[in-house]
Amino acid sequence: MKGLDYTSFFKKGYGKIEKFVDPALLEPIRDELHRRMDLNNDMARINDHFAMVNQPWMTVPGVLELGLDDRILKIMTHSLGSSMGLGTCNLRHSFITPLKDTSTTMFHRDNNSKNFLKVFFYLNDVTDDADGPFTYVEGSHILRKETGYTIGSRWPDDQIEELYGKTKIIPLRANMGDLLIANTTGFHKGLQCSAATRGMLTLNYTTEAEKFGKFKITQAQLAELCTTKQQYCKYLDIV
Repeated sequence: MKGLDYTSFFKKGYGKIEKFVDPALLEPIRDELHRRMDLNNDMARINDHFAMVNQPWMTVPGVLELGLDDRILKIMTHSLGSSMGLGTCNLRHSFITPLKDTSTTMFHRDNNSKNFLKVFFYLNDVTDDADGPFTYVEGSHILRKETGYTIGSRWPDDQIEELYGKTKIIPLRANMGDLLIANTTGFHKGLQCSAATRGMLTLNYTTEAEKFGKFKITQAQLAELCTTKQQYCKYLDIV
């Protein structure tokens, strides 16, 4: 396994490390996602596009441990500095749907905090555009070519292609166990799933509490961590 090419990542806004974890480490997380979907239990949202678990740091075994993986923490400290800590977290299943693009399947920029990055793990192999890969506009975290941008706005493909060129729109295909990282202040979206469903775990790292509220962990979870890793939970709500 090769490490992250920081020069490329800082320039392009995205990176990939193949075979970062054994897929077997992600299987229980995927299975818990599916179990909750089947029961419609402890879900933050279910609609025609996706299902999303409520409070994954706290409620899904293995997620917090993965978020505090020493190798990820090293990448995030190098990229964000020593004030970095865990932010929000998203565990979701995207459905095959003929419905038109909406919300996160249209290009947008994130404004969770002033300085944050996202790590993505697919919970199944995503090897084709029809599998719904996370898609990034290379360099758009640095170069803002658009005018009239408003927070939360959604941009259709033709506008982004006109601004940045089709060759800068990069679908990030990866296998289960690969790590993807992105600066999502740049334009990005998830392609619509048209051939296969897609599971994904998204871990946020930030230098301040995110605007959308603190995610939770329990006092018992915090107590199980060493003092160093407890410090990375400073932007979480301890309940």
